[in-house]
Amino acid sequence: MNNKPIYDLMPWYVNGSLNEQQRKNIEQELANNPELAQEHDFLQELQSQVKQTQVGSPGEFWLHRLRRDISNQSLEKTTNKWRIFSVAASIVLVFQLGVIVNITQPNDIYTPLSDVGTDAGIGFSIGFDAGRTIIQIQFSSAATVLKINSFLLELDAVIVDGPSSAGVYRIQLEKINAKALKHLRDNPKLIEFFSEQ
Repeated sequence: MNNKPIYDLMPWYVNGSLNEQQRKNIEQELANNPELAQEHDFLQELQSQVKQTQVGSPGEFWLHRLRRDISNQSLEKTTNKWRIFSVAASIVLVFQLGVIVNITQPNDIYTPLSDVGTDAGIGFSIGFDAGRTIIQIQFSSAATVLKINSFLLELDAVIVDGPSSAGVYRIQLEKINAKALKHLRDNPKLIEFFSEQ
C-alpha cells in the first residue's frame, strides 16, 4: 500500500479519492479489522455532518456594520502608541550617536614608525614642518609598500597623514620643484592622482 498505514488512508477512502488497488486493500482490511471498521463509520458520519452544515454569509447588513465600526474606531490610541515609540527610538538613536562619536574621537597622537619623530607641543603627527610643502596623493591599488617607500625616498618625502577613508595620503616634501612634479607625473602606475595643498 505504498508504505502508508491503512489508518492514514481512511480519510481518502471515505472521500473516494484512492485508486482501485488501494480501495480493494482497505475493503479487505475493513472486513477483518473491527477497529478499522469503527474508524470508517466515524469518518463517514463526520463527512455527512460536514456536508449537511450550511454556513451562510453574514450578509450585507453585517458587512456594512463591521466596516462602520472599524472606521469609527479612534486612531488616537494607535497614534499615541506610535508617538511613544518614536520618542523612545529618538532617544535611543541620540544615545547611540553619542556613543559612536565618543568612540571615534581620536584620543591618541600617533607616533611615527620611522625615525622622523614628532614635533612636541604642536600636536602634529609624523614630523610636520610648517615650512615644507604638503601634497595629497592617492596611490594605485597595485602599489606595493616597497614601491611607495622607494618613491618617497626619491622625493625626500614623508607621509604626514593617511590613508583617509578614500585612500588619500598627505605627504610632506622639502619643496615642490620641476623635478618633483616630473617625478609625480611620470609614475601613473603608482599614483592615481595628486594635488598640492
